Amino acid sequence: MRPVLTALCLAVLAAPTHAATVDLGGHGTLNISLPAGWTVSSQPAGDSGVAVSLLPPQGVNARCFISVSFLADPKMLTKDEVDAKLKVVSEQFVDQSVEKKQVIQGLGLSGGAVGDYCTFTDASLVGKTAGPDDFKVVGIGVIAYSDQFAAAVSLAAQDLKGQDFADMLAAIRSTSVSRK
Repeated sequence: MRPVLTALCLAVLAAPTHAATVDLGGHGTLNISLPAGWTVSSQPAGDSGVAVSLLPPQGVNARCFISVSFLADPKMLTKDEVDAKLKVVSEQFVDQSVEKKQVIQGLGLSGGAVGDYCTFTDASLVGKTAGPDDFKVVGIGVIAYSDQFAAAVSLAAQDLKGQDFADMLAAIRSTSVSRK
């Protein structure tokens, strides 16, 4: 049984991905490894950033958004500053969640980036079947890529331990920003 489980774990960990690059205008690019079947779209958010959507394969009820911001006053956010911003942006989910609190987890980003996230289970959907665009679980994150780029991240899925959530989290963890 162990060899079968090991092979299954390795297959999940080695799920196929493909690289994508999002143009951040004159500021640079966002680099990301997308899960198999996923695509990316983006649009400028005025002069202050770019809104990025990770789009799942047809039939998958999950959503992932990355809102990349260009920092007007270049300054790398510290972990404490990232956590403070995360607490503010995720506060709205606490009261309606099963967890009733914010549990901050690290994203484990590379290249000197700092990022954390919290997850929340919608208490109103526990034990129910969620329809399209209803999500039992949300993840909210904040990332400081460099002294010039930060991002707010949101993930929505049916199961915190499901493949869709794992795929989105892996994609977020793969992100990096290159300056022009």
